[in-house]
Amino acid sequence: MFLFLKKLFFQITCGIFTRTKDNHDFSRFPITEKYSIISLKFYKNRIYNFLLWTKNTAIFILHINKFYKSYLLLSDDESKKLFIKLIVYKILGPKHVKIKDNLDWKKEQELINHADKFYTSPSEILLKTHPLFGGLNHYQNIPTERGHIKLDCWTGGITYGSMKKQYYFSRHGVVIMPELGDVVIDAGGCFGDTSVFFSKSAGTTGKVYVFDPLSIHGTVINKNIAQNNLSDQITYLPYALGEKSNDTKPGESVNCDLNPGFRMTDNTSFPIKCIDDFVQENNINIMNYIKMDIEGYELLALKGAIQTIQKFKPKLAISIYDKREDFYAIPLWIKKISESYNFYIDHYTMHAEETVLYAIHKN
Repeated sequence: MFLFLKKLFFQITCGIFTRTKDNHDFSRFPITEKYSIISLKFYKNRIYNFLLWTKNTAIFILHINKFYKSYLLLSDDESKKLFIKLIVYKILGPKHVKIKDNLDWKKEQELINHADKFYTSPSEILLKTHPLFGGLNHYQNIPTERGHIKLDCWTGGITYGSMKKQYYFSRHGVVIMPELGDVVIDAGGCFGDTSVFFSKSAGTTGKVYVFDPLSIHGTVINKNIAQNNLSDQITYLPYALGEKSNDTKPGESVNCDLNPGFRMTDNTSFPIKCIDDFVQENNINIMNYIKMDIEGYELLALKGAIQTIQKFKPKLAISIYDKREDFYAIPLWIKKISESYNFYIDHYTMHAEETVLYAIHKN
């Protein structure tokens, strides 16, 4: 614990006296208004940042032992250094901390410009424009390890899937990703772009099951499956994943605009399936890889997959950034139900989103 705290407080101290440059993602968080130092908005922003700093610091102090236990689970130095850096970033913010030295706005712009080279036209799927990300676009000739693909999605689907390789972990000989012949669950499919990349990795002998409860997302997912001739390799399931299945049928009470950050609310009924029920009902006899990015519901979905994890020991790629407690709660929970995993983390943005916990069976 002493060494962990020493490293943490050293970085916090350094960060307090550091001012970062080129460390704001204008694509994800556009700045639409300049704050005058004498304006009310300026002071509201300062107060908000102070309250956020206080909250994040308090959360860390209150759960310091759990953060430390989670830190100890990590299997390489890179993951441990990143774990500490992410804590410091959440406390001090982007003006004082760069999460990764090679992640800055200039680099992000280069990736966006490269992704735009695959753009051909607006999507034929006419949906309401998203207030932040705009309308869907059609992209062609996107390279994968097994041929080129077409996608209807946003630019981020290209940058993260093709260039940043999110949900694909490879470090010092450790590989955690869909591989040839793998059976895969893609939880939080959104537009199915990730599922198409997964399917190309798994090949014609593999299988991808993609889950997303929003019918409007399902329209895009099915479009991306069809235009890449992957109907035999990818199956779309219009369900959310949770700890327990419910009786709500797909299509009932599910009507929403494009929403990559979709979250179920207490007063809305959505069709929910737990992975263990799905595996049993469909007589699935192997599961090689499970990816989850479901906006803070990852732990509940994992609790619905206990039997699947214990029986098949699949590779895991689980987002842990949506809830502060997921940073420690998810790895500690996986460790509790199975002692046989090694853990790693990686991060894919210059801001606090897109931290992925990877886990692989020790044997």
